[in-house]
Amino acid sequence: AQLGIAPSHVDGHQHLHLIPGVFPAVVEQARQRGVGFIRTHLGDPWQTPGRLARRGIALAMAGLGWLSWSRVSNRAGVRPFTTIGFIGAGGSLTVDGIMAALERLRQRRRPPEIVEVMLHPGQRDAAAVARYGHWHYHWENDLALLCDRRLRAWLPERGYEVTSFGALASHG
Repeated sequence: AQLGIAPSHVDGHQHLHLIPGVFPAVVEQARQRGVGFIRTHLGDPWQTPGRLARRGIALAMAGLGWLSWSRVSNRAGVRPFTTIGFIGAGGSLTVDGIMAALERLRQRRRPPEIVEVMLHPGQRDAAAVARYGHWHYHWENDLALLCDRRLRAWLPERGYEVTSFGALASHG
């Protein structure tokens, strides 16, 4: 706020905002500053691609999110959102994988109201590789997902709206 930046949502790096001793303070600060959305849940942790260790991390983060959100007594003015692609972002997600994850969320007894699809789109160039090459991201794959015609047609057919947290906040 002091810099003139009005954040639209909270999605702490690597979900560190979900640590139980930190999360209540994050929620309170969000409330005080009018930030209406906080990433709280991983939508599909058991479908995390990769090795068992990666799946274990995703399951642990999912449990931490549920635990942290359940312990917040004053949630007024703050809406949780679910994310898919936590570990798969960076080039591991596919169109079919996104559609399947969204369908699994839709079939839950209480489907989430807001779902974020986490992507890291971009282009691999010398500067990106020098700075972030150790992440082994495939930014072009995530960029292709954003431009995929099949996915862009499927989302509204299934009742999903592609939007931003800023636009959601303006709807009230």
